[in-house]
Order: sequence, then C-alpha cells, then structure tokens
Amino acid sequence: MHTISDIFITFKSFSNYVDPKLDVKDVDGDTLTFNIVQTPSAESTYFAINQSTGVITHALNYDVDNGVHPSVVTLKVVCVDAGGLTGYLQLLFF
Repeated sequence: MHTISDIFITFKSFSNYVDPKLDVKDVDGDTLTFNIVQTPSAESTYFAINQSTGVITHALNYDVDNGVHPSVVTLKVVCVDAGGLTGYLQLLFF
C-alpha cells in the first residue's frame, strides 16, 4: 500500500453517494480505515467517507447548478492499516 492511483468517477448531482468499489486488501489481514485527506481549499469538507467501506457521501447540500459549489473536485483518500502503513488514492469528481 504505497502507491497513488488515479480513478476517475462521474459524481452525478442527483446521487447521494459514490461507491468507488475499493477492493483493498492488507497482506497481514489488518483492519483498514479510509479517510479523506483535508486540503487547504474547502472542497475536501464537502464530502464524507465511511471509514470502513470507503463509500463517499455529500457532507452538505451540494449545489453545482447555481454555482455554489465547484462542478469538478479532486479528493485524495488515504487508507491506513493497523500498523500505520498508508496508501493513497486520487478521485476526480466531474
């Protein structure tokens, strides 16, 4: 778990969640935890992630139709095992 991958996902405005179908396995069988990496911009706070499954949801009423929120967002997700080893994933929502 030391590589960065790019996955491109269309996050439809009518969807309540996105399941990137993360199939992550730890060779030691450790429990894995997912988190959204906070960035200096507010965009990372617009979303929430289920720490066990990696399913991503809106953390607020996301409005791209009236220009309130950006129509393209890149999120960085970190996956951490019980030993503290990490892997990162970049997700592009458009």
